[in-house]
Amino acid sequence: MGMNKIETRTVGPDDSGQRLDRWLRRSFGRLPQSKIEGLCRKGMIRIGDARAKPSDRLQEGQTVRLPVSLDFAPRNHPSQGFPQSIKIPPWFQSTILYQDSDIIVFDKPPGIAVQGGTGQRRHLAGYASACFATKDSTPKLIHRLDKETSGLLVMARNRRAACALSEDFRLRRVTKLYLAIVHGCPKVTSGCIESEMWVQETDKTKTAFTNYEVIDGLGQKLALVALKPLTGRNHQLRIHLADMGHPIVGDRQYGKRIHDGSLHSGRRMMLHAGLLEFSHPGNGETRRFHAPLPPHMRRRFQLLGWDDKQLDFGTLAECHA
Repeated sequence: MGMNKIETRTVGPDDSGQRLDRWLRRSFGRLPQSKIEGLCRKGMIRIGDARAKPSDRLQEGQTVRLPVSLDFAPRNHPSQGFPQSIKIPPWFQSTILYQDSDIIVFDKPPGIAVQGGTGQRRHLAGYASACFATKDSTPKLIHRLDKETSGLLVMARNRRAACALSEDFRLRRVTKLYLAIVHGCPKVTSGCIESEMWVQETDKTKTAFTNYEVIDGLGQKLALVALKPLTGRNHQLRIHLADMGHPIVGDRQYGKRIHDGSLHSGRRMMLHAGLLEFSHPGNGETRRFHAPLPPHMRRRFQLLGWDDKQLDFGTLAECHA
């Protein structure tokens, strides 16, 4: 295939106003910045008939001309581990609590990764992409849950919604409430945990804050704790509870490996994202979603004599405002 062969892409409404280089990186998975700049200098990437610059802002309806012989690898290409034609597992549809043209809200099961990684070929973001991606838009992750954490996760279906939700998360306008079963029972039954945590993206430490309250306990052996993170650092809740001396039951990374009976041990982590509240990026209305306890935590509740039906996530969220 000769270098005179071109591929033409039309800019969709979700990509209007975006820089050319960012649009190319979002559209193709193997296109470094140095390659983009070189192609632009040589006039091999054009917007309409004009030579393009990496910093050019795209407008809806414009055509971008690209040399097809460079063998770009599109995002969601099978080489990235998740082909668009993948068979969707039967349970996936049951995880969708709500969807419209802007957002999808999931109740993620424990044991399912949110996104791909080394050796991780099946993940929620991939299934969402296979189900909901269009020619112009792919569902976008706004926040994440650990693989073993269950509960609520929202994804944006277009760039406008992604920008709005990302800003709300950054400015702490989003309410998140978690429930955890922990080893031991904190002596101080409510308060705010504050610590410095390393942030890999910035290569710096930042302060992390978590409000907590003990809801119930089993002597000094186990406790049910409500958690409201005010920041969103990686593994924040797990690290904060472990630092308190009360790691989450089933947390193999930060917790103690306790195997002294069915009440105190567990192969699954006892952490659940039960409430998520945010402003809808389309109409600005406040939306609140609840996710019931997953089966492994409900069984633990029954063993401990706790009643999960009495849990009111909305009331808990107000108590931790």
